[in-house]
Formats: sequence, C-alpha cells, structure tokens
Amino acid sequence: MISKTFFLTCALFSVALAASIDKSLFTEITDEVPHTYGGHSELKTERAESLLSKTFLTISNGDSNVDMKVKKIRSATYQVVSGFYYNIVADLIINGETKENCVAKILEPAVGEEAKTEITCPDGHHKQFSHTIAKRSLELVGAPRKATPEEPAKIINTYLKTLVGGPSFELYKVHSATVQLVGGSLYKIKADFKNPKGEIVTCDVKIVEQSWLTTDEAVKFQLDCPEYETISFQHKFIESK
Repeated sequence: MISKTFFLTCALFSVALAASIDKSLFTEITDEVPHTYGGHSELKTERAESLLSKTFLTISNGDSNVDMKVKKIRSATYQVVSGFYYNIVADLIINGETKENCVAKILEPAVGEEAKTEITCPDGHHKQFSHTIAKRSLELVGAPRKATPEEPAKIINTYLKTLVGGPSFELYKVHSATVQLVGGSLYKIKADFKNPKGEIVTCDVKIVEQSWLTTDEAVKFQLDCPEYETISFQHKFIESK
C-alpha cells in the first residue's frame, strides 16, 4: 500500500507549481481551461518499459545491492501532478527473482532533479527509493518548449478544416510556435494565413488540447487575425497526422 508520505509529496509538488505559474500566460482561450491536474492518461507499453528500465538503472547506479529489470508490462498510466506521476503494473526481475504483478509508482517533479519510486509486489516486497531523474520522458508542467517543425501546421490544419461557416483562412507560413503543458497542451503559434480576400496576414493562434477528454470541449481553438473578429470554437480531440 502506498505510504502517506509518498502521496503527501505529490500533493505538495502540485501546490507549489500552482502557486508558481504566471497567470499572465493564460489569455482568453485558457481562462476556460481548468488549471487542475490529475487527469489520468494511458502510457504506451514501450514508453513504460523504457521509463522503468532507465529508472531501475539509475537506482542500481546509486545502490549496488539492487538489481531490477522489467520482464513484462501489464498496464501503465500517467497523471499530471506537479511533474508526472506514473503508475505501472509489471512483472519484474528483482535480484534474479521473478515477481509478477508488481506496482511501480514513480513521481518525477517539475522542479528539481530528484524523483521518487515505490515498488510493491504481491509477495510483500516493498521498497522506496529517491534518485535522480534518468531522463524526463514527457514535457514539464508549465514549461514552454519550442514546437517541432511539423507540429504547428498539423494541428492548425487538423482543426481549421472542421470549421463550418465564417471567414475562410488558409495556413501559409509558420513563424514561431511553442507548446506548454498546463491542464492539457497549450499551443501558441504565430503564422501567416491567406484571408478570404487572398491577402497574406499574420495571425496568432492558441489551441488547448485535453486529449483524455471525449467531449466536444476537449479542444479549444482561437484564431486572431487583423481586421477580422476572433474566431473561437471547441471540438472533440483529433489525433494530428
């Protein structure tokens, strides 16, 4: 059973992050976004295996008496707290002995480099470790990063084509784009568009994606272009291709 200390650590990280986020980051579009954490998302098997393997290697480097390997991933989720909280069910090999259906809980904080890992197995094996983060597997909560060259065009075109009625805008050129993990993913993009008159104008785009939601409010899209009213709409999440 997870210790109270471990859960208290998660809660304290969340409170610290909420207090540190600059409220000016959130404009009209994000005022409607719940700035709360805790949405569970499925973690792909290969990512879970990679995360556990790197974590175990880091733990072993700090404690030569511990040798843990992943045998099989059975299920895995991650949860946005102040950083990332992983809950992985897996068969492990611990000091040469196979242990099935063990639960690995890993907390990677958004601030600092010390992670916490707790391993609990049905046979009573239970260990807690504090260790450095081997490699952050996902974006830090609240920390903007530059979007990859492909991301802005993919996400803009994905949702622009769902817009029915109103002025028609066509993406022409992306100038800059960042992605920020808040209560979902916040994209801020500056790009050139062809407006309904065929003129090239520079516009600002804000998109919030909450991929774990299945409702029509999972995505919020906002387009601000000169001489036109702001275009805002909500939509179901669509995987950008």
